Amino acid sequence: MALLDVMRLRKAGTRVVMIGGVSLGLSPVPGAGPALPPAVESSTSGVSWYHRPAPAGLTVLPNGWPLRPASASALRGTGVVFTEVTGTGNPVGFIDTGNYQADPAFVDIDDDGDLDLFVGVGGGIGDDATNGKVRFFENTGGAASPAFVERTGSANPFDPLDLGEQAHPAFVDMDGDGDFDVAFGVYEGTFEYFENKGSASAPAFQRRTGSLNPLDGLSVGSHATPTFIDIDNDGDLDLFSGTDGNFSIGAGQIHFFENTGSAGSPAFVERTGTDNPLSFVDVGNRSDPAFVDCDHDGDFDLFVGEFYGGGSSGGATLFYFENTGSAGSPAFVERTGTDNPLSLVDVDFSSTPAFADLDADADDDAFVGHGRGAIEYFRNDGEPSLPVELTQLTALVEEAGVLLRWQTSSETNNAGFEVQHRSGADWQALGFVEGQGTSTVAHTYRYRAEGLPPGRHHFRLKQVDFDGNVAFSPEVEVVLELAGAYEITPAFPNPFNPQARFTLTVKQRQDVRVVLYDVLGRAVKTLFEGPVSAEEARQIIIDGADLPSGVYLYEVQGQTFREVHSVMLVK
Repeated sequence: MALLDVMRLRKAGTRVVMIGGVSLGLSPVPGAGPALPPAVESSTSGVSWYHRPAPAGLTVLPNGWPLRPASASALRGTGVVFTEVTGTGNPVGFIDTGNYQADPAFVDIDDDGDLDLFVGVGGGIGDDATNGKVRFFENTGGAASPAFVERTGSANPFDPLDLGEQAHPAFVDMDGDGDFDVAFGVYEGTFEYFENKGSASAPAFQRRTGSLNPLDGLSVGSHATPTFIDIDNDGDLDLFSGTDGNFSIGAGQIHFFENTGSAGSPAFVERTGTDNPLSFVDVGNRSDPAFVDCDHDGDFDLFVGEFYGGGSSGGATLFYFENTGSAGSPAFVERTGTDNPLSLVDVDFSSTPAFADLDADADDDAFVGHGRGAIEYFRNDGEPSLPVELTQLTALVEEAGVLLRWQTSSETNNAGFEVQHRSGADWQALGFVEGQGTSTVAHTYRYRAEGLPPGRHHFRLKQVDFDGNVAFSPEVEVVLELAGAYEITPAFPNPFNPQARFTLTVKQRQDVRVVLYDVLGRAVKTLFEGPVSAEEARQIIIDGADLPSGVYLYEVQGQTFREVHSVMLVK
């Protein structure tokens, strides 16, 4: 895949991001006005779209220059090439958890635009001080040139947590409030849940038990390895988990828990038999699932780690299951040999895969932790065929909103583009711009996003072919400054059923409490209580799933302000 060139500049308190040379195409917006001068002068080219689904709660980061170390051996599969990178070329190669399992999880925990790393430590038996702990490595570099530094003590949001003999982290926006919570799989086969009561940039995790833990009562028997994904494309995240049964029958299977609730109020129910799309999978022992769109066809494929035995030397490898169905109706088929792009992975024992784009080339690289305490790095060098050539993508703050502008040099079978936006973890569609079908001439497109609250805003384009295939552009970002001391957007939708949302932004960090009342003035529920960071667009969810129809009042009270607004629930 071609390199991405991302340039950022700040002007008048805003951030303008310019991405040169992406592959795409659109039709002009009628009445868009004269062409604007470029925000940045650039002659870069050759950037490509990447095909991947857009699951709720997951973040796609800005892109930049990739690493290309010299020490490498190639792993090949259909359409994708992974290259093992060792020595100083492995950005996490210095990590060593001793003879204990290293379970990596990448997440932008401080909301600074690059991926940080948490490593769960476990798998050993005894009183070792590191077993069951969670180590934190902050990315002090950037999205394209990561530099990880371990943070300890109060700088590690999970210090001094000890989960026993295993800590397998999975970050997810469980309550739909725009920041990352975390679920840990533990040795006993159950799931611990920690809600983020802080913010997207300043997390503060609080352990939740009983009815406050949406995973309470779920179990896979032993060695839970959770991962969250919207497998049925219904807008909320479902749960998959591996297991371990000391080499008994079914010890390497994958458990499936469907989310029958919603994105903000999950309710997980285990599905078995034909209702579990992975019921046939059994890798022998200690399965560890990781989903990624490996073949760039718009749906999630699956890699599964194992304890040992599948590698060429008898160590642990990764099993690959291609999704030959769709994003909403998955059908997984095991691929072996050269059809498995990571078949040559052979670590000592207990492979634990994680995928993240650490070289910012718009595809996911593979990281494999194992039982000797290290994390191996396999760079994704695949080059999928692409339908559209985008030569420029910018986001510019105007008085009326944010103007998105992009240019294309060619398009093939292009129906058009869905403009997507997020200010927290979830992407939302703003509008659609028709494409040119098939064209070899340049086109310029514009889209204006209005009514946005202050804070950091991300945009991307979802390109749609006439045959239904989709591709996603890299992100662009702007920061809208707050004019007054605070701002509260109207709840939407209103009337609503079952949920409405609004955002709160404050000029100075302060504690805020949001309470929902009925028309008689009786408190119904507390919607939010905790700190809100300065200039952070905090999303508040009004969940009426368990309430009767009627008019409700919500009071938003900070240290410097108080407002009351009304909403109507109609069932």
